[in-house]
Amino acid sequence: MAGLPPSPSYEPYLVERSVDPILARALSRILVRRGNRVALESATLEEVVSAIRFLAKPGRRKQLIADRVDVLLVALAQTTVFEKITRDTDLELSEFILSLKAVAEGREDAYHQLTKSAASVAPYLRRRAVNSAFLASTHGPPIAGGAPENARINRCHSPRLPKHRISVLVY
Repeated sequence: MAGLPPSPSYEPYLVERSVDPILARALSRILVRRGNRVALESATLEEVVSAIRFLAKPGRRKQLIADRVDVLLVALAQTTVFEKITRDTDLELSEFILSLKAVAEGREDAYHQLTKSAASVAPYLRRRAVNSAFLASTHGPPIAGGAPENARINRCHSPRLPKHRISVLVY
C-alpha cells in the first residue's frame, strides 16, 4: 500500500485525524472505489429500467430490441443491478433473463416471450437518480451541504455500457 500514489481526498483527512498513513491510504482507495461502483450501479440501474420498459411495449423493431438486449446482458454480466432489482422488488427474473439470452442467440420465437416477460416486470421498476451529494461524500471528506463548489457532474461515455452515458463526479 505504501508504494501506491496518495489519494488526494480522504487520505489527508484521515491522517489529520491521527489515522496511520498506510491505513488512511488503504481506506481512501476503498472508499473511492466504492463510490465509483455506486455511481456506475446507479447509472446502470437507470439504463436497465429504461431498457426493460422499452421491451415491455409490443411492436418494437427487432434491431431496437437487440440494442436493448445487449445493454441488459452487459449489465447482467458486469454489475449487480439484476440482483438489486430482485432484492428490492421480490421479483423472480430468471424467465426474463432466459428470454434475453434466447433473443441474443437469435431465436425468432423469443421476441414475443421477451416482451411478455418485460411487461410483467416493468410495472414494479422505478428509476433512481444518482445523488450527487452522496457521490461527493464518497470522493472526499464529508462536506456539509453536499458537493464542493468546484465539483461538477460531467457526462462521459461508459466503457462498460457502449452507446450510453453515465454521470460521474469530477473535481
